[in-house]
Amino acid sequence: MRIFFRFAAAWSVAIFVMLSCSSSRAQSVNEAGLRGTVTDTSGAVVPKARVTLTDVATNVAHHTVSDDRGAYAFRALSPATYKMLIEARGFGGVEQENIALTVNQQGILNVTLRPA
Repeated sequence: MRIFFRFAAAWSVAIFVMLSCSSSRAQSVNEAGLRGTVTDTSGAVVPKARVTLTDVATNVAHHTVSDDRGAYAFRALSPATYKMLIEARGFGGVEQENIALTVNQQGILNVTLRPA
C-alpha cells in the first residue's frame, strides 16, 4: 500500500511539472519582442530616452526608458504593426512607423536622435 501512495505522489508531481512547462512554452509561442539602442549623431549612447511603442490597430501603448548603455527592450508583445516614439532631453523626437512584428520575432531597431 505504501508503494502505491509513493507511486501516486511521484506521478502527480511529474504531471504537474509537465503541465507547468508546457503552459509556459505556450505563452511565449504567440509573442514578439523588440529591442535596440538609442544613440546620438556622434554615436554616443543616449541614456534615459523615453520609448513609447503603440499598437496601431488597438492604440495600446507600451513604455520603457533606455538604460545607461542606451539599450531598450519590449518583451511579450502581441504580433502586430506598431509605431514608436523616442524622446530625450536635449534631442528632437523621432517617430518610426510601420514596425511589423510577427509571431516569435525578436526585432532589433536602433535609433539615432538629433540634437534639438
